[in-house]
Amino acid sequence: MQLYGNDKKVGEEVTLNEGNSWTHTWAKLPKNAAGIPIKYTVKEVGEVDNYTTSYGEDSQGNIIITNKHVPEKTKVEGQKTWSDNDNQDGKRPESITVNLLADGRKVKEVKATAATDWKYSFTDLPKYENGRVIKYTVTENTVDDYNTEIEGYDIKNSYTPEETSVTVTKRWNDSNDKDRIRPERIKVQLYANGEKKGEAVELKAGSNWSYTWNRLPKKAKGKDIKYTVKEEGSPSGYTVSVDDKDHGNIIITNSHTPKEITRPKTGDTNRFIAYLAVMLISAAAVIGLLVSRRRIRN
Repeated sequence: MQLYGNDKKVGEEVTLNEGNSWTHTWAKLPKNAAGIPIKYTVKEVGEVDNYTTSYGEDSQGNIIITNKHVPEKTKVEGQKTWSDNDNQDGKRPESITVNLLADGRKVKEVKATAATDWKYSFTDLPKYENGRVIKYTVTENTVDDYNTEIEGYDIKNSYTPEETSVTVTKRWNDSNDKDRIRPERIKVQLYANGEKKGEAVELKAGSNWSYTWNRLPKKAKGKDIKYTVKEEGSPSGYTVSVDDKDHGNIIITNSHTPKEITRPKTGDTNRFIAYLAVMLISAAAVIGLLVSRRRIRN
């Protein structure tokens, strides 16, 4: 403590402690200066952390200095994150409950929602208890179908969305390519709810005219995705039909009817034979005539 007389330091600083019962008396102080009463004040030197200081006097004019403790405060803030492919299966709840524990004892809880960007906070928390720093931790009420990881005050919930597969098979209905017009390869495109998914893939004899898309998301926003497959272009001379009754085992059939060879009717066959016989006889007669002339010349 420092004594002041008319705002000027008087003597040296003094120390108050338990040994002197936190009191000190300055004795034999001059009462006046130049005939004017001296105003004595006392100020605490320095500041005591987490205390406020106030000054007053009792009825005898003794100066009372009061140090009032203001407990230090702290806060706990955290972020919830979701690993569920943007809530693909619609499992994510509307809110989660975060519990605050002080040295292992639950003291508060708060909800986090999409409206808070899945952030949460506990504020105005005492930092100390009985002079010791309080250890704050958080837990989360169970979220069905999700695994929970807590790192510091951040919470991550993970869910593995359901997956499915789609197989497409090309079937040729063309009498085993009788007309030799079947292409060597074709391309097919996968669609999810009518939107292209990925690039077109090639089907050919080497792949048994089949392809399977694996690890496809089964749902989007909680609803089943409808997968379809379309052939890119259509081979000339073929018609295309698609069978998806087995859902996920899609068969695309290309059909072609080979040209039939026209055969003569029975009556036409007899006339043809007669005509052929006449031609053969005529040819034989011509040959015989030529042979006879050669002999005469010889």
